[in-house]
Amino acid sequence: MAVEPAAAYADVCDWQIGRVDRDCPLVVGHRAAVLDIQWCPHEDDIIASGSEDCTIKIWQIPEGGLLRNLEEPVVDLVAHQRRVGLVVWHPTVHNILLSGGLSSFFKSRPISSLCV
Repeated sequence: MAVEPAAAYADVCDWQIGRVDRDCPLVVGHRAAVLDIQWCPHEDDIIASGSEDCTIKIWQIPEGGLLRNLEEPVVDLVAHQRRVGLVVWHPTVHNILLSGGLSSFFKSRPISSLCV
């Protein structure tokens, strides 16, 4: 996976070293720069992203990887009043996400729509 710093998207391709192909599908949906992403430790196809647009988005990568841009998150959270600089999944409890914003608040929340 390649992530361009201060971009409103992330490239999710096969792991590779060097340049990412220009036609590589993107995960897009934030209106401002993505400041942090983290893969879910319990579900291999789930990613959380936090952005300068004050939102947290939960993405599910389709089985077989991305064939085209992924534009619709599974969950869209308006979590903070200022940009979200940190997203961290709970290491042992499924579907619990901690987020940190520049409003000096940390929030922990269950992501119930991901429960399996």
